[in-house]
Amino acid sequence: MGKKTRNHMIRSNPVILRLTIIFLVMTCVVGAIACYFAYGRKMEEQLSELDGQLFRVAEEYKDITENFWAIYLPVFEEPDNNAALSSYFEQEESGALPPVERFDLTRALSRMAARDEKVQWIVIYSPKREVNYIYFPVMDSMQALPEDFPYLKKLADRTKRMDIYPSRRVQIGDMDYESIAIVGGAPGNDASGSILVGYDIGGLKRLCGENGGFSSLNFNILCEDRQLFASKEEMDWTGLELEPGAEGGVYQAGGSRWYIRQLGEPLRGEEIFYAVRWAELFWSAVQSTGVILLILLCTVILAAAVYLLTLQSLTGEVNLIRNGLDILGQNRLDYRIREKFHQPEFTAIAEAVNQMAASLKENIDRAQEYERRQRDAELQELQAKFNPHFLYNTLEIFRMRCYQNGDEETADLIAQTASIFRGFIGAKTFIPIPEELAFGKRYLALFKARYGESVRVLYDIDTEVLEYGIIRNVFQPLIENYFEHGFNPANRENHILFRGRLQDEETILFTIEDNGFGMEEEAIRELNERLQRPIVSEKENYGLRNLHQRLRLFYGGRCGITLCANDGPGLVIRMVILRKTCGI
Repeated sequence: MGKKTRNHMIRSNPVILRLTIIFLVMTCVVGAIACYFAYGRKMEEQLSELDGQLFRVAEEYKDITENFWAIYLPVFEEPDNNAALSSYFEQEESGALPPVERFDLTRALSRMAARDEKVQWIVIYSPKREVNYIYFPVMDSMQALPEDFPYLKKLADRTKRMDIYPSRRVQIGDMDYESIAIVGGAPGNDASGSILVGYDIGGLKRLCGENGGFSSLNFNILCEDRQLFASKEEMDWTGLELEPGAEGGVYQAGGSRWYIRQLGEPLRGEEIFYAVRWAELFWSAVQSTGVILLILLCTVILAAAVYLLTLQSLTGEVNLIRNGLDILGQNRLDYRIREKFHQPEFTAIAEAVNQMAASLKENIDRAQEYERRQRDAELQELQAKFNPHFLYNTLEIFRMRCYQNGDEETADLIAQTASIFRGFIGAKTFIPIPEELAFGKRYLALFKARYGESVRVLYDIDTEVLEYGIIRNVFQPLIENYFEHGFNPANRENHILFRGRLQDEETILFTIEDNGFGMEEEAIRELNERLQRPIVSEKENYGLRNLHQRLRLFYGGRCGITLCANDGPGLVIRMVILRKTCGI
C-alpha cells in the first residue's frame, strides 16, 4: 500500500481514531490512580514496619533503664549489703581494700548484678578513695578502676541523683564491652560517691540492625542534647529540634532530607526516634508503581501500534494467506500464517492451514525423533535414580565401619568415598573400561575395609577389552549385589572374580563369579524373567534390574545381564555389551 492510500485510510476511519484516543485517556487515568494508591499503600506499609521496630527499640531501652532501680534500691535494704556499701562510701582510704572488706563488697555487687542479666559491669566510685573498683559478673571478680575508664570524669563531675550516660566501649584487661551506663548516688545522708551500672546494648543493636532494606536507617536516643545511643555513627543528631507528638516528618540534616519519627510518649525526657533518608524511603515506595507504569506504557504503545497495524492490514490479509500457501507448497512446513485477522473467515482459513502444516510436520518429526528421545529420556531417568541409592549404601558402610573400629582407618574410608562421589557427580555417561574398573576397585576397597582378609577380589581381563568404553556405574551394582546377597561371613575364603573377553566381532562378555551363598535354579529363572520386565515403580529402580534396563537402553536388546549357577558354590553373572570406543 502506498503512502497516499495509507493516509487516506487513516483520515477515512475517524471512529477507530476516536475509540483509540478514548482508550488511551482512560488507561492513563486508571494508571495514575493505581500508581497513587500503590505508592500510598507501600509507604504506609514501610512506615508501619519502621514504627513497630521503633516501639521494640523503645521497649528494650525502657527495660534497661527501669530495671536500674530494681537492682539498686533492694540491695540497700539488706543490712549486710548496706553496711558494706556505706562503709566504702563513708571512709577515706588511700590504699586498696582489705581482703575482708573486698569480699563483702564483691558479694554486695554480685547480688545487685544477679537481679538483671543485662548487667555487664558495676563501678563503685568514692571521691574519698584513691582506688575505686569495677565488678564483672561474668567473672564474679572485682578489679581496680583504671584511670582511662571512659566514665571516670563524668563520675567525678556528677551532680544528679540519677543519670544516664551515653554508650561507650569499656575495655579493661580481657573484658571488652559496649555498654550504656546508669548512675545512682551513694546510700546514706553523709555518703558521697556513685554506683555506675553498665548494661548490655547488644539487644538494642540487634533490633536496630533490622534495617528493612534501608541502608540509611538509624535509631537514636537523645536526652538533654546528649546522644545516649546511636545505631550508626555517621550523623550527630544533637541539637535537632523535633516537633512534639507522634507524627513523623521530613527534616533537613547534614545536607540531606531525612524522614524522622519520634516515639509519641518520651520516657524521662529522652527523645527516641529513627531517621531514614527521605529519598531512599520515597523511591522504595515508588518502586511499587514501576510495574503499573510499565504496563501503562506498554498499553499505550500497544494501542497505537494496533491502531496503525489494523489500518494497514485490512488490504493485505488476502495476500498474507496466498503467500503463506505458496511457502508451504515449497515444503517449508515450519512456516505459519498469522492467524489474527480482522475478518473471521480469514482467521478460520489461516487456522486450518496452520493446523494442517503443523500436523504434517509433527508426524514427520515424530517418526524420526521418537525412538531417540525416548531412549535418552529413560536412560537419564534411570541414571538419576541410581545415584542416590548408591549413596545410601556407601553411607551405611561408613556407619558399620565406624561402629566396628575406632581407629584412623576411617580417614582412608572417607577418602575412598570422596573419590567415588566424584565418579558420580558430573561424570560422563560413557567412559573407558579401565576407568570403570578403577571405580569398581575403589568401591570394593570400602568392603575390603569392612571385611578384611575374609574376601579376595580377582581380575582376569583381556588387554583388548581395555581399548573400549562402557556406560558408567555398571560394576557397582554387581559388587553391591554380591555383598548384600552372596557374601558368606562364616567363610574365611570368600572371593569374587571379574573376567572380561571379546565374545565376537561386535560384543564383549564380562562374567562376575563368586563362591557365596548362590541361588536355587528356580529362583535364578524367576530373577532372569523379572530382569526383562520394564520398571514400573520407584522401589524397582535400583540394583540388577536398573543395570539391565540401562544396558538394554544404551546398547540394544542383545545386551544386558543374565544370572547363572556356578559349578561350585556361588553365582555367575554374565554381562554382554557392544564393542564401542569412547569416540562414538
